[in-house]
Amino acid sequence: MTQEEQPLPRSGSSALAAGALVQAVLGAEFVLAGLNKLADPQYPAHFRDFVTSSLGVMGGPLAALMRTLVLPNVTAMAQVARFTELGAGVVLVLVAAEVARRRLGGRPGARHGYEPIVALAGALAALVVAGLSLTIYLLQGGTLPRVSPGLAFGAPVAIELFNVPIALAVAWLELGRYLALRRAAVQEPRPPARRRVVPAVVAVLLLVALAACGGGSASAVQPAGTTKVTMSEFKFEPNAIDVKSGSTLFLVNGGSAAHDLVVADGSGAVKARSSLVQAGDSTTFAIGDLPAGGYQVYCDVPGHKAAGMTGTLTVS
Repeated sequence: MTQEEQPLPRSGSSALAAGALVQAVLGAEFVLAGLNKLADPQYPAHFRDFVTSSLGVMGGPLAALMRTLVLPNVTAMAQVARFTELGAGVVLVLVAAEVARRRLGGRPGARHGYEPIVALAGALAALVVAGLSLTIYLLQGGTLPRVSPGLAFGAPVAIELFNVPIALAVAWLELGRYLALRRAAVQEPRPPARRRVVPAVVAVLLLVALAACGGGSASAVQPAGTTKVTMSEFKFEPNAIDVKSGSTLFLVNGGSAAHDLVVADGSGAVKARSSLVQAGDSTTFAIGDLPAGGYQVYCDVPGHKAAGMTGTLTVS
C-alpha cells in the first residue's frame, strides 16, 4: 500500500465522532431554546421587553441596528429569532446524526451523494448559532471576561459568549468535511483532503476541554452569612427582603438579561447600588450600615423598573 492509499487513522475517525457529539449538544441547546420560545404565548411581548431594556440598545456596536431595524419591526423579528434559533439547532443535530451514521458498517454507513450539502448546511447553521449567541451577549452589555471575586463560585464566562467559539469551531469542522466530501464525489478520497479536517476537530476538542475549566455552570454557592436574592425578568425573589444593618446580599441573576439592585429611601435618594450582574452570574453586595427602617429596591437597568422589577428592603 502506497502512502497516498493509506486510510484515515482510527484516531481521526474517533476525533470526528467526538466533534459530532459536541455539535449535537450545541444543536440540542438551541432546539430547546427555540421550543421554549414557541411554548411562551407572550413571547413577542417578552422579546420586545428584552430588546428595549437591553444595554446594547443604548450604546454599543448593535445600537444603531437595533433602533433602525429591530425595534420598528419587533413583532416580526421576534418570530424570526425563535424560528431561526430552532431551525439552526435542528440542522446541527441532524448533521451530527449523519456523521454518526457514517461510522456504521455495511449499507447503513454507505457513502451518499447528498453528504457534501449536509456538511455545508451544518457549517452555515453553526455560523448562525455563533451570530445569535454573540448578538445576545452584546445586547446584554457583555464585556470581555474578567477576574472578579464575585465570580468565585459563578460562571466566569457567560454561556452566550462561550457558545461563540464552540459554534465557530463546529463551522470550521463542517466546512472541512464539505471540502473533503466534495472532492471524494469525483475521485477516490485522498488523505491530504481528509487530514485538513483534523485541525478543525482538534480545535473543537480543545474548546471542549476549556469547557471543563471555564464554561462553568450558572449555579453558584452562596457565601455563609449572606441573604440570597434571585433576579430575573422582571422581579426579585424574594420580593420583600428582611436583613440586619451591615448585611451582605448574595445576588444571583437567573434571567436572560443583565440586572442590578438599587436601594433607595422614602424620598428616592439612592443609599446603595450593586454592580451590574450579567445573565447567569452572581455577586455579593454589601448594603452598608443603613439605619433601621423600610427601603425600596429596584433594578436600574433602563426599562426594568417600569416593567415591575421592584421590591422592599426592611432593615432592623
